[in-house]
Amino acid sequence: MSIHPLSSFSVITLNCKGMNQKEKREKIFNLLKAKHADIICLQETRTNPATSKLIEKLWHLKISWNSHTAILINNKKIQSISFYTELDNRCIKCTFKLNNQNFCIYNIYAPPDRKNRFSFWQKFSPLFQSSFHNIIVGDFNSILNPDRDRSSNSQATRDPSIPIINQKLKNFTNSYSDLELTPNFTFFSTTAAGSFRGKLDYVFSDQIPPYHCKNETFYAFSDHLALYVHFKPTSSSHTTNNIWKLNNSILKDQNLKLELENSNTTEFQSWDELKYFWRNILIQFKKPNTNPINKMTRLSRDIDRLSNILKKFPNADDIRKVISSKQEQSKLLAEENSEYWRIRSKARWIEEGEISSKYFFSRFKIRNNDSYIQYKK
Repeated sequence: MSIHPLSSFSVITLNCKGMNQKEKREKIFNLLKAKHADIICLQETRTNPATSKLIEKLWHLKISWNSHTAILINNKKIQSISFYTELDNRCIKCTFKLNNQNFCIYNIYAPPDRKNRFSFWQKFSPLFQSSFHNIIVGDFNSILNPDRDRSSNSQATRDPSIPIINQKLKNFTNSYSDLELTPNFTFFSTTAAGSFRGKLDYVFSDQIPPYHCKNETFYAFSDHLALYVHFKPTSSSHTTNNIWKLNNSILKDQNLKLELENSNTTEFQSWDELKYFWRNILIQFKKPNTNPINKMTRLSRDIDRLSNILKKFPNADDIRKVISSKQEQSKLLAEENSEYWRIRSKARWIEEGEISSKYFFSRFKIRNNDSYIQYKK
């Protein structure tokens, strides 16, 4: 395990599904560069040797590229870089130094077929050094938490690779915790049984919490979403707010109350570690948010963000389909809640049979804001 706290570090992993086309390659590179991640890991590049050499010459910093995987350095402060390729180019190991700390990162593209994937994970034997921060990323082609991260009309089949993966990564932490309730889909496809969504892309670290781990997925011209992970530690020297008030109303849940009472608090060396532990317990008992205002706000924000991307890439039909889908969701949500917003807005001018969901929603938000301001006064 690493002996020093992990410094601020970010990585992007993306199954790009082919990078031979110049136009697609430029779009993906421009999009990924704009995220300013320290390391970019790609899978399923499908490039021929000539294209691979051309890309290595064009990239602004050091790079390791082959027909299956690639690691691109995207921070000029990274030093002492070494690349090692193994397992038929399906795994690249990169060691480097950043902010006077040593890193070792593995980029993996596991075979999609079950037999070869099982053989791959059996052969995968990473060599870790205790003085390094060890990170494993890539397209595992396995859904490690199918109960949460799989959505399909077809029945799930047993994947024999999962027990091996769990054993190999038993000392690692998934950047997207199993305690999270919301699915984290990174792959989308359409099959004979209907649409399929699942999480195939992962970032694992051998770091021990507490640290802030930001996960973000975004469209990057592939059937996989790009996964951006930013590690930012909770420094012991950092001044934190030591006053934390627990919302006593949540203790009405007797199961949650019992869980907190039985937790052993003496094993934690700092207040931040204890808060992190309690937070994970609270997440398990957290009730899903069904507030339509939050849903409408999220949909509106997503539509605006995707529309800005579409302006840069007007031929991206996939983005246009996603925008249309979200607009339809927003419209249905507005229709479902129009009567509630009409009543709460207290608008008196409405004529019989007339519906103006957008108007009522805006009036409802204004009244909420006014009530909050009066309350503060």
